[in-house]
Formats: sequence, C-alpha cells, structure tokens
Amino acid sequence: MSVRLVTKNLAGGHAHRTLFESLDLSVAPGDVVGVVGANGAGKTTLLRILAGDLGPLGGSVSTAPNDAFVGWLPQEHERVECETVLQYVGRRTGAAAATEAVKDEKITAFRKAPRLLTDDTNGIGAIVASTA
Repeated sequence: MSVRLVTKNLAGGHAHRTLFESLDLSVAPGDVVGVVGANGAGKTTLLRILAGDLGPLGGSVSTAPNDAFVGWLPQEHERVECETVLQYVGRRTGAAAATEAVKDEKITAFRKAPRLLTDDTNGIGAIVASTA
C-alpha cells in the first residue's frame, strides 16, 4: 500500500503570530524530509499540525489512504522505567495500541470460534463442538 502526506497552502502558528504560511508539501513513500530552522521558527508547530495534534491557521493536511496517520514524538517525553526504544516508539505513535487492538480482536474471534473436543471416556472418541 502506498501512503502519501500532502499539505496545501498550509499556515501555522499561534493566534497572535503566524510562523509559516503558503506551505505546499507532498511526501511520498521513500521520501526523507528534514525540518530545520531556528528556535521558534515553527518546526514543532508544523510537525504537530501534520500529526493532527494542532489545527492549522489555514490550508489543509491530507493523507492517502484517508485512514493513514502521522506519528509524532514530542521533544519532551515521559519516561517509563525499563521501556525499550521499540516499546517507546510504539506507545508514543499509537502503533502499540493498534497492535494490541488487533491481537484482542483475534483472541476474541478465537474464543468465539467452535472447537472440536474429543471425549475418550467410553473409548468411542465422540467429537463435541464447543464454543466455551
């Protein structure tokens, strides 16, 4: 699946100050983008807007497919003792929660699915369907 992030005429900042405007950007699979600028130039504001954590002052941000998302890892983070980098990234981007939700769905489906049980108490080997 190919994922794309597109901004059109994007403006960002705070109510009293516009940090950037008229930003058109298209990020395709395999693209590497660096955001560089002086302190206060709007780097974090841009990333927060792209991730949906902050609304833009103008313009639009879209992804294709529509259910794609942008993970954002803030500069300041809460630390969890003994957490690996992989666990941190999964927790902070929401990927860990999505993975757990899929696992939970599979477990629930498995528990609800009929299973074959054998009963050899009489030496007959009766097969009983069970959903328990």
